[in-house]
Amino acid sequence: MRKTKLSENVSNQIKLIRKSNKLVEARYKFDIWEMRVFVKMLTLIRPEDQDFAQYRINSTEIIHDFGLYDNGSIYKSIKEGAEKLLTKQVEIERIDEEGRKKRIKANLISSTESFVDENDGTDIILKFDPELRRHLLDLKEKYLTYDVRNILKLTSVYSIRIYELLKQYEGMIDEAKQGYAKRKFSIDELKKVLGIEEGEYQLYGHFKNKIILKAQKDLESETDIRFEIEEEKSSRKIVSIIFLIYRNTKNSKKEPKPKKQAVANVHPKFNKIFLKVKDYVSADIVENWFKEIPYEQIEVGVGYALSQHKRGKVNDIVKYLQKMVRTEINPTLESKSSTTTPFIRVENEEALDEITKLKSISDTVFNQICDDLLTQNKTLKNQILINMQNGLFAKFYNQNLTFEQNLKDPMVGGAMKGLIHQAFPEAFTEYDNMIKRLKQLEK
Repeated sequence: MRKTKLSENVSNQIKLIRKSNKLVEARYKFDIWEMRVFVKMLTLIRPEDQDFAQYRINSTEIIHDFGLYDNGSIYKSIKEGAEKLLTKQVEIERIDEEGRKKRIKANLISSTESFVDENDGTDIILKFDPELRRHLLDLKEKYLTYDVRNILKLTSVYSIRIYELLKQYEGMIDEAKQGYAKRKFSIDELKKVLGIEEGEYQLYGHFKNKIILKAQKDLESETDIRFEIEEEKSSRKIVSIIFLIYRNTKNSKKEPKPKKQAVANVHPKFNKIFLKVKDYVSADIVENWFKEIPYEQIEVGVGYALSQHKRGKVNDIVKYLQKMVRTEINPTLESKSSTTTPFIRVENEEALDEITKLKSISDTVFNQICDDLLTQNKTLKNQILINMQNGLFAKFYNQNLTFEQNLKDPMVGGAMKGLIHQAFPEAFTEYDNMIKRLKQLEK
């Protein structure tokens, strides 16, 4: 799933995640959708909570929080992510009262509830497993707190995990001395914590490039800490990594300015509208509506947008509100119906904007899926080679170049990726939906 720019409301909203150090260092493995659902649940816990509640999430909130592009399949992805969490266990080590080390295996969530038919709504209700209570509620010592905005743009679960592991040591940075803190992991230990299975990333170089260096780039670009690494060898083999953890001041998250208070002098009915939409847009935006748009049009547009959102028909309520309040009401339609339904005048510019966006990201999505499949499936590369060397493109495949170099060739690489698409059609659902939507728009 590709990212778009975070809305101003989301990017300025502080939501803290608090979890015990034991949970940070626990062994578990998520895919990106499981991680997003779990992170969203964590942000819903309030500091004063004494017990877990049922936590309700919505696909619209996930889209906003993580700055995602919705191709129509987000609800399905979130629902599947939530349901897969039911089968996930976390492995936590702790010391009991007699000093003995114990290993606890616990489920992450105990229940999930969602609509069978998406048209009935897109809310999903989840509840944490009671065993996690000591790690998420009433925390008094040895816990990690961080602003969730640091990880919203990260698309690698490994980068998120490494961020949390290094963030634990941020308090040990001594700016007056070397300016960094150190945290050391053996390669085997780090792989276990990250949930990397035996047989995955067996070569250190592969593990370093795909996991460590990607996390280094991600944290440098998006979070409030960054790191460098030192490697320790034994018999010419890298056995440990030492992370040098620095504060990343260029990405420090500042507290947002207080929201402007709703003012009645803009329009007598300003507060009436603002109270309806304050969870989605700022007072400044509503103020601008009243400066540019007749009240009757705002009232109808807001009412219609919120009713559609309540029915689960709207993926992006912020964008939809902006669109509907600027939608002119067709008088003819009004007179024919007792229920006021706006007549939506679709502008060519909107379709062109969507076409441009889809064209710009579809290739990137396609290539990323191919790269991920080649990384995850150890036999796929050989299958592609066999097909290329015996198929129609055999004469174009350059035997003097590596597989990766051939993959970069526009014609040969396109054929190779086409074979991957044929072999794993289910992995390309997102891309195929983009292309289907693009064709609809271009008709």
